[in-house]
Amino acid sequence: MSRIGRGMPRARSYAEYKAIVADALYEISEVRASAEFDGDYMTDTLGISEALEPELKALLKSLEEGSYEHSPTSFGFMTNMHQIPQEIIPFKPLLSRINETHTKGLEDAEN
Repeated sequence: MSRIGRGMPRARSYAEYKAIVADALYEISEVRASAEFDGDYMTDTLGISEALEPELKALLKSLEEGSYEHSPTSFGFMTNMHQIPQEIIPFKPLLSRINETHTKGLEDAEN
């Protein structure tokens, strides 16, 4: 079984995948709220999070509409993710899990 980040498996169903993507969007809203409280400290995190948001919203929409398709190609937001410290994007393991599910399919698909 593939393990991501802190031992998280890929999503096992499309319902779980939708929930993971929704969690990432929630984390972005939390970053936005934190930036409003302490903008100077959160500038990098806010910028990166807001750049992620459109792609994650499009993914969630395609999952909800049933038009989503897995791809062997990573999401664009993963391009430089390995260079960004987890302190800047604390939900980085969640993004890795989303991408791994996208590129390798659902966890149960292998079993």
